[in-house]
Order: sequence, then structure tokens, then C-alpha cells
Amino acid sequence: MEIVLFLLMIVVTGFLINFSFLLKSSVEEYVSNLEKETAFTYLYQTSMEDVGPGEAAKMFTMYDQDGITQNIFSVPKNSQFWDLQEDDVVITAAFANKYHYTVGDFIKLQNVLTNQWYSFEINRISPITTVSEIYIEVDSFKYLAEEVPHTSYLATNHKLSHLGDEVTFISRQEIISSGESILQIIRTQITFILVIAILVEIVLMESLIKFIYEVNFDSMKSLYLAGFSKKEIRLMHFGLNSIFAAIFTIITFFIGQIIVRLFLDNIMFTFTNYVLVISSFRDFLITTSFILSIYLFFVCLFDKKLKRENFK
Repeated sequence: MEIVLFLLMIVVTGFLINFSFLLKSSVEEYVSNLEKETAFTYLYQTSMEDVGPGEAAKMFTMYDQDGITQNIFSVPKNSQFWDLQEDDVVITAAFANKYHYTVGDFIKLQNVLTNQWYSFEINRISPITTVSEIYIEVDSFKYLAEEVPHTSYLATNHKLSHLGDEVTFISRQEIISSGESILQIIRTQITFILVIAILVEIVLMESLIKFIYEVNFDSMKSLYLAGFSKKEIRLMHFGLNSIFAAIFTIITFFIGQIIVRLFLDNIMFTFTNYVLVISSFRDFLITTSFILSIYLFFVCLFDKKLKRENFK
């Protein structure tokens, strides 16, 4: 019973704390990358030509073999705003990670209006991690504009005020602000989760100390009267447990990475936005130290109580 209670405490608190820190770090990195990877200042939804300086693009909407909507941007070679260089087909790192594609693979997408399938061979993977998108070279796939529904855009670094309010656009700042809003929500939730984790660990550790004294008092007394020191008695109860604490704390860190990925995929899988799970050695040290420090605090309380015990 003692070891079961102990392992339960480590697994529950370890999971909650690691999940919180990993989710926070991942979303913070996502917001930071949004600033770096959003190349345009404004993106206008317009099919009008010569409306101002910028780069025209078409976004085709097709469906993959799982019925998930995919966005394909048709842009010129060496694009200023999308990462297409001398390639014909490029996918972002987010797309590659999300759907498990690599260079040389073929992506099969369907035009649901005609039920026609199209195949695209991947030439390169762009380092972009925040959006799962496909970029194709405009001249190589001219025929798509006549066969597949699409939306025309103009990416620019200048605000085209003369277009008026009738033209929809989104700014780089709005994209970044939306990410920051998500981060603020996550931080609030993490604070709540951490409070729960701390309370769970305190309650379970306090219960463990009480359980040891109530159930094992007679055996501890017998050992003490038989000549064992109080330090040796403490090691009998917490020596092996301390090893388990370190092992299971490490395990819960890696489990936390898996759970965060599953959590993000569950709420964002059909979106083009993608949050890469970040797990640095710094995060590992912080979460591990946090969990073990609470554990060691109660071990010290046990040791202090044991030192005052006269076993009469």
C-alpha cells in the first residue's frame, strides 16, 4: 500500500507539472516563430491586378485521403512571402510532422467538386513550423486555376488604403496577436493545473507520512530497539522510494511530451496552424527539480519527526 500510494503521487503530480510546463514552452515557441515566419505585413483577399506593390498568390482548397482540408498556395519561384525557391512542390515542416511526409513522397489531394485526384511529389521541406501548408510553383501548375476552386490573394508589406473596406485582409500583427491571446489563456490554465498538482502532491505525501507512522510504528520501534539507527530506519522506508521518485519523474517528463502532442493534435488537427512540442533540457531540469523538491521536503519532515521519536 505504501509503494502504491507513493507511485500514484509521483505519476499524477509528475504528469500534471510536466504537461503544464511543456504546453507553455511549446505555445511560447509557437508565438515566437509566428513573428519570424510570417513574411508579409498584409495579406489581401483580392483577384484585382495592379492594385499595388506585392506578390499575387492563389490558394487552392482540396482534400486529402482522410478527408482533411488542405491549403495549397500557388506562388512564383523565389517567392518573397512564401518559402518556394527553385522548387516545384514544397511542404512546411509543420505539414511534414503532422502528416508524416518526407522528400520524394507523393501527396494525393482531391477536388471534391469533380472527384478528380491530383498527385504532388515533394521536392523540399521548408523549415516553417507554425502552419501546415503546401507551396507549388505557379507556372508548373497553371492548369489548376481552371480546374480547382481557389481564392486569390495579394501579399504585401504596404497597407493598400485605397482598396477600402470592401476588400478583406489580415495583418501580420493580427496573426501574432491571436497567438499571444492563446498563450495568455494557456498561462492561466497552467497556473490552475500547477496549483492542483502541488495540492495533490502535498496531500498524498502527508498521507504517506501518516500511513508509515500508523502502520509501521511497531516495526520501526522493534528495529530501533534491535540496534538500527534512525537513519537506517528512514532509508528502509525512503531509500528505494527515492530511486523510484527519480525514475518515475523522468518517465513522466517523456510521457508529458506524448500527451501534449496528442492534446494539441486533438484540438488542432484539422487546422493549418501547428504547434511543435518543445522539450528542452532546461524544462526537464525545472520540472524534475520542482517535483523532487516537494518530495524531499516531506522526507525531511519525516526525518525530523523520526529524530524526535523516543519509541516508548
